[in-house]
Amino acid sequence: MTHLTRPNSLSVVLNHPDDLARLPWAAAFARRSRLPLTLMHVVDPLTSREHPDNAEILAQDMLSLAA
Repeated sequence: MTHLTRPNSLSVVLNHPDDLARLPWAAAFARRSRLPLTLMHVVDPLTSREHPDNAEILAQDMLSLAA
């Protein structure tokens, strides 16, 4: 018999501006479940040619759009 544990947080990964479409669903789910919501922007240094400073600016822009 498997026992499921209740999650204690919800994380949303924003890699691309199109990912913002998932945010309203995630926010509603977190609110209804009374879970804290964490927004993350992940840059893969192996596949990204983006300069780290530009990646940080993009992350800030995406998080400000999400707010």
